[in-house]
Amino acid sequence: IIWLGIGETSKITLLVLALLVIVAIIIGIATLGGSSDETAGGDPEPTQQPTSAPEETEEPEPEAAPPSIEEVTAIDPEGDDEENSDEAELVMPGEPGGWRSERYNSPDFGGLKSGLGLMVELEEESEISQLDILAPDGTSVLEVRVGDSDDVEDAETVEEVDLEGDLTVELDEPAVGQYVFLWFTEATAEGGGYRAMIDEVDIS
Repeated sequence: IIWLGIGETSKITLLVLALLVIVAIIIGIATLGGSSDETAGGDPEPTQQPTSAPEETEEPEPEAAPPSIEEVTAIDPEGDDEENSDEAELVMPGEPGGWRSERYNSPDFGGLKSGLGLMVELEEESEISQLDILAPDGTSVLEVRVGDSDDVEDAETVEEVDLEGDLTVELDEPAVGQYVFLWFTEATAEGGGYRAMIDEVDIS
């Protein structure tokens, strides 16, 4: 800047103008610098939302297979253990005919024994909830017992019913065992005497 020939007032004015120009240049540089930084940075990256782990679902327990009958045997522990044993297998589902005990002269088997009946052996220990029984008309008293051995005395009585023809026996609580006993304590009138009789039994 050449100061020669310029008055004091003019000098001050020029100095102020120079300062303003410098300040404007500095502000312009700062502004341009900020814009370039923002441009260089581009759009901010989207924040990634945390992914929640999939909820674990409990696998349903497989349903137990229904009980399967292995063998049916007539039992007469206080007698000769015969009781028309050759007919016992006829009570299995789908078999024709049925089982009849020997004939007695009174419902309590002539006072000779406390009971008799059938032993249904399952293929394996199973949970038992229901028995569907087909039987001739008449009235007899039947205990359903369930146990882990082939001894009817060791089995638990889970139901006692009046058997008057076809009947579905639903247990209050499921029973577990491999042996199901259809134990008659009273026989029904039949052919001039009294017999225990079952045409078919299905266990579920």
